[in-house]
Amino acid sequence: MQRFLWKIKTKSVVVAGFMSFLLIAGFLLCKDYGIWIDEPTERISGIVSLNYVAEKLQIASALKDPVLNSSTFKELGPLHSYRDRDYPVLFSLVAVVLERVFQIDDEQQIYFFRHLLNYLTCLIGVYAIFKLAERRFASWEIGLLAATFFILTPRMFAESFYNSKDLIFLAAFAVATYTLISFIQKPSIKTALWHALATGLAMNVRIMTVMIIAATVVVLGFRLARKELTWRQIRLPVLLYALITLLVTIAFWPWLWTHTLEHFVQAFASMSKFMRGPTAVAYLGQTVEVTQLPWHYALVWIGITTPIIYLTLFFIGFALIIKSVVANRLRLWSSPEQLQDIIFLGIFMTPLVAVIALHSVLYNGWRQLYFIYPAFLMIMLKAWIWIFDSATTYAKSHGTQKITKGIKPALIIIFGATLIYQAHWMYRAHPFQFVYFNALAGKDAAIRFEGDFGGLTGRRALEWIVAHDQSPIIRIIGVWHTFFLPPKDRARIFLVDALDKADYAIDSSNMQFKLAHQIFSATDVIASIYERATHLKAYDPIGKGQIITFSKSGSGIQYLNNVGEQAFTGFGWSNPESWGVWSDGTKASLILPVPESKVGELVIRGRAYVGNSHPEQRLRMRINGIGAEPITLSSPSSNAINIQLTPRMLQRNYLVVEFIFTNPIEPFVLDGSSDRRKLAFGLEELVFK
Repeated sequence: MQRFLWKIKTKSVVVAGFMSFLLIAGFLLCKDYGIWIDEPTERISGIVSLNYVAEKLQIASALKDPVLNSSTFKELGPLHSYRDRDYPVLFSLVAVVLERVFQIDDEQQIYFFRHLLNYLTCLIGVYAIFKLAERRFASWEIGLLAATFFILTPRMFAESFYNSKDLIFLAAFAVATYTLISFIQKPSIKTALWHALATGLAMNVRIMTVMIIAATVVVLGFRLARKELTWRQIRLPVLLYALITLLVTIAFWPWLWTHTLEHFVQAFASMSKFMRGPTAVAYLGQTVEVTQLPWHYALVWIGITTPIIYLTLFFIGFALIIKSVVANRLRLWSSPEQLQDIIFLGIFMTPLVAVIALHSVLYNGWRQLYFIYPAFLMIMLKAWIWIFDSATTYAKSHGTQKITKGIKPALIIIFGATLIYQAHWMYRAHPFQFVYFNALAGKDAAIRFEGDFGGLTGRRALEWIVAHDQSPIIRIIGVWHTFFLPPKDRARIFLVDALDKADYAIDSSNMQFKLAHQIFSATDVIASIYERATHLKAYDPIGKGQIITFSKSGSGIQYLNNVGEQAFTGFGWSNPESWGVWSDGTKASLILPVPESKVGELVIRGRAYVGNSHPEQRLRMRINGIGAEPITLSSPSSNAINIQLTPRMLQRNYLVVEFIFTNPIEPFVLDGSSDRRKLAFGLEELVFK
């Protein structure tokens, strides 16, 4: 009895210590990673959904929240017209709720918080992996080994901090897999409730959770056919599982609150042909359209981004499971352990076969299939145990007692050394474990395949640039955000859209640029920073009260973006004239240095291209990404646009002033001239007050 209690105590202490170590690591490392390209979109989805929930349930605090009700998010429109309305939003919604509860307003702190929350959620998945292995192999030590294998998978560890789609779904799917096995082994009210909750929550992360429901039905059907269960035993648990799963799915997915069946069908159809990512990917050194991926795309990506020792063990485990299934013939399994193996094999193989057979769209590697990785680990562990048992058996029958005793320690040392090497590589590569490729990928893997597809190295590039350049405005191309910089440095960065407008370029250059710095992951270059040999002319400062004109000889021309480029870009400004400059296209913008003196208003004066058959021009404006009220201009001249500058607009050393035109018109259409420009607003002058 005392020995039994000692084992329980030892398990509790070791498991608690292991999870505590991972928890502490998360708090220490969560600020090290850059921002993944999908993170801002995920946050926006959460905000749009929370606004919908607040309106439906009349949540006063949310309805009055200044961030949720800012024009930046309000102009996205309601949930029913939002582009990603059909995508489940559980994590995004919870993250935004907590962000507003804790009143986290600065963008840098928001993403630090989201990374910590992402990691903590993934730790739940790690614990589920531990429990899956512990139950399957009747050993908590093997459970910890499974969790360790997961943590020492470089890409999985890194993405646990920022991948709020695929890694969150992996965690939710691992929990649902655990409750699936609990339910099918012992169908009861209790296991049905837990399984329904896990299934419903996972469904609110990704609709692919229907696979868990299908597995539940299929395995219970087999057990009924084998007379291991009776309908009388399972009818109430099954009905309860179906009902609670449905309720949880609807409750946490606001888009399903109306037209539930219709919206769910739309979401499922969207998932099956998801096309909201890149249209082409790098694969085997070539650029391939995502709709034309070869059948082996997912298999190759799994093969080159998973540690080779894991792959070796997996193939052995796979063969062992197939062998047992063949041996059992039509019965398929002869023990609860073999049933679990079949479930793991089914969970791993079914999505892969479906992706290949249906020519599904994938991008950025195999991340949409990450949720099968826990099943991969379970199959791999079967081989691990088989190797230990087989080696011990062989030693007993062919070796001395000394060899028999030493075989397990020797194997532990061999496998342990490989894991230590893996951990050492992750340490050296930190925080760029997400570009891990094994030896099978060959040379220049980050170029031949997709290296930093999420743009995470941009953070380190920006940090290096602001540390080495003290200019008040720094023009950069090749990164897409500045969120992770401190506010004082964030204020200096201006992201441009063309190389000829940049002083620094990430991973692209021409003869006017020189290599300034490189970013490494362990020993591999993963990003290069190029600096213009002679920087572009700095913008002239603007004083408070100084009138800036935009005629041919005016000082304002330097602040215009995309002058005379409408033929190439579809928008911008026409060439300046004696009085000022016309917008040309559906949008135009300018960049203005903020005066050193305190200002609170920007006044823009100009013309509107209107006539009898086109009596008004409608436009919207954004100042540093923050939306202003819609504007309608009906006078051909003497129009004044007064913009109140809020503290949020003035957080940078410059203002990017964007005009978005709803109804520009060609002079050819309005007055019959030969002019085919699309005119809306004629900018004459502006002044800060």
